This record gives sequence, C-alpha cells and structure tokens, in this order.
Amino acid sequence: MEERKCLRCGAALQRVAQDTIQMGKTSWIFGDLPNLLSGGLDVVIMACPECGELSFFVPTEQEKEEQALGALVKTCPSCGKKHHMADRRCPHCGHTY
Repeated sequence: MEERKCLRCGAALQRVAQDTIQMGKTSWIFGDLPNLLSGGLDVVIMACPECGELSFFVPTEQEKEEQALGALVKTCPSCGKKHHMADRRCPHCGHTY
C-alpha cells in the first residue's frame, strides 16, 4: 500500500480505523427508515501526527480484503502479502507453511 501524505503539512498519515459511514438522515415523518435504506460508505480514517488533520479515503482492494479477514490474517514470509491464517499455502506466491 502506498504511503498517504497529509494535504495540510505533508507528513505521513497514520491509520486510525476502517469503518462504514451511514449516508442517510433521520426524517420527522418516517423516522430512521430513510437512514436504513440509504446504505453506507466504506472509508479508511487516517490522522496526521503533526497537525492533527483527519482524512477519509476509499479503501483499496487490499484494505477491503484485510477488513473482511479481520484478525485472522498472517503475512507470508516469502512475498510479504497478507492472507487468511488458515491457508496452508500463500495464495499469492504459493509458499507452503
């Protein structure tokens, strides 16, 4: 993954979280129904350690895979890519454990 830089000061950003932001709003007549029907937007939240700027990014394919796998991720010693902990072989390079 490429290093993301702060737009304000140029320092390297640090990853804070990856979450889904709700896109709808609450209505007086229909309550939370429009909020539930509108869905959400997946974002990666990054913070600048220098100036405190928060930035939101659309997750890359690799970040989406990591979020789907959750804590069940290990890094291949051969190619350095992450994959599911239960895999006996790396799906990227074929390294056998």
